[in-house]
Amino acid sequence: MQIAFYGTARSVGTSANMAAVQAFLANDCPYVETMRQPEKSAAAKDFIFTDCSQIPEAGAIMETCDLLVLNLSISGRGLETVYTAYSIVRKNVIFLIGKYIQSQSEEVMRIAREYRMERSRICMIPYHPGFARAYEHEKVPRFLKGQKESADSCADRYFNQQVERASKAVLTYANRKGDLFYG
Repeated sequence: MQIAFYGTARSVGTSANMAAVQAFLANDCPYVETMRQPEKSAAAKDFIFTDCSQIPEAGAIMETCDLLVLNLSISGRGLETVYTAYSIVRKNVIFLIGKYIQSQSEEVMRIAREYRMERSRICMIPYHPGFARAYEHEKVPRFLKGQKESADSCADRYFNQQVERASKAVLTYANRKGDLFYG
């Protein structure tokens, strides 16, 4: 299954969010692969993660993927452009907000109402300084494994819960290609 991640703005952390979901799922699904070169054959893989923010073939991949994970800026800027350009209404989509801070819940609800998004399709990955460092040093799987084993603070547990929720949403909705609506 091809899972395409696309960011509506540079600051949404599309690659980092993809790395978090990919690393979380890799514990349960050994055939997870990141695609930076779409022309490589991946027939034996269960999941192929593609960061469409970084490749020229983004449009074609987003049209044919099993699931589009749209990384939003909390301000909602850029969503309308993507909404019209890629006909999200007819696409199997999850909306992911990275670097999320809990005090932004009203903004999330505003975006959900404005674009009529189903709550189960909106996921958040909270800002976590340890995750930011792990992503910088390409140690996300190790970080998530350590987090899972010893979440010391409420912030750590909340981060783990939200990454798990986003990962489960990817598994749930990746199997629903062909849904005619998202909300």
